[in-house]
Amino acid sequence: QYIEEISLEFAQQMLVFEKLCGEAGLSITNQSDIDKINGFMEDLEYSYGGEDLFEIELARLGLSRYSIERYLRSEFYYSLIHEYRYGENGIAQIPAEKVHEKFLKDYLHYDGALFAYVDYNTGTAHSFEYTDEEARAYFETDFVKVRHILYKTVDSSNVKLSDEKVAQKKSKAEATLNAIKNDGKKLDDFKSDTEDSGYEYVFTRGKMVANFEKAAFEMEVGEVRLVETEYGFHIIEKLEKTEEDYSGKVGEDGKTKGGNKANVISAMSAEKIRSEALDLLEKLQSGEVKEYPAKDTNKKYYIPLEANFIKKDDANYASFIEMLDKIEVGKYGEKNFVGDATYVIRRLSMSEKDITASIYTSIEDEMAMTEFSEYVQSFYDQIELNEELLAKFDVVAIPKLDGQLYTFG
Repeated sequence: QYIEEISLEFAQQMLVFEKLCGEAGLSITNQSDIDKINGFMEDLEYSYGGEDLFEIELARLGLSRYSIERYLRSEFYYSLIHEYRYGENGIAQIPAEKVHEKFLKDYLHYDGALFAYVDYNTGTAHSFEYTDEEARAYFETDFVKVRHILYKTVDSSNVKLSDEKVAQKKSKAEATLNAIKNDGKKLDDFKSDTEDSGYEYVFTRGKMVANFEKAAFEMEVGEVRLVETEYGFHIIEKLEKTEEDYSGKVGEDGKTKGGNKANVISAMSAEKIRSEALDLLEKLQSGEVKEYPAKDTNKKYYIPLEANFIKKDDANYASFIEMLDKIEVGKYGEKNFVGDATYVIRRLSMSEKDITASIYTSIEDEMAMTEFSEYVQSFYDQIELNEELLAKFDVVAIPKLDGQLYTFG
């Protein structure tokens, strides 16, 4: 169905492009464009063993040179009519006031600073010196150890399962919890049920999804609890941390493997860096500090951010944009990206004069593309589809029907 829909859509587009170019007196005159079409046809001939064999294959498929060349020309017709309408001297250029209006609606303006937990040049965590006693104390209070099994309520693409399947997973999880609490079963007895890649975890705050983390830190050692997260139903058992969990285990080769001491140092260092970020935020908000400090060579983790714009629908920065959108103009806010950095951000005011040349061009191109698509589609109701002819062909053959399939009424 999808192939049929896009094939029919493309056939309509070709017809409209040809009509519009014909009415505007536009033709493919650029020699490099003509050479591309001719070169493609020559390559096709060569791939089929020469002109004669190529013609035989075309006849077998019910195609013609014209149909293939027409397909190739459509790309250039699109460019011709698009330039004719929206180019430098186009007849339907996007008004500047519309571009400015969209700029003010779709973009956010900010500056700030980031306090990075990781050196972006080397990929290694910024760290400070701590005594073993300090690190061990942090490990005891700020790390937990659990094991769990997961009954997933999302598929491999993290799309929610049907209500019926979710209910089945919940029922199974509840049955497992009941067996552990009332029937003398152990979590290990159900290990084969888990739909998670991991079974046992030692972690600190910010490393797991919120409900999982909250439960793990609330629970008592030995407690078993059912917890629901966006991934499904977890049966979690809290475990006692051991020396090996902190220091690692010495193998037969005499080398220490595993352990979390390095993770503890990283977590303590990140906490220190974040604390410094929050201290700056407080001083900026109170007015004690008027502007972001300049780059300090002694603080490689501190990076000032120059004023910049960001598009509100940029999916790559969704959480950052969500944070920024909540800040009032002229006010400050912060966002902790676990494992990356704490951002201290100020939202700046915007006027149409702030728009940059690149943003203007981007918005203009986006609006022209949308307007052009709507313009082309406005001709579709004038086009008649030969339903009787279409019914005679398999969907794969639709693009081969040339001008017989559609005609302007």
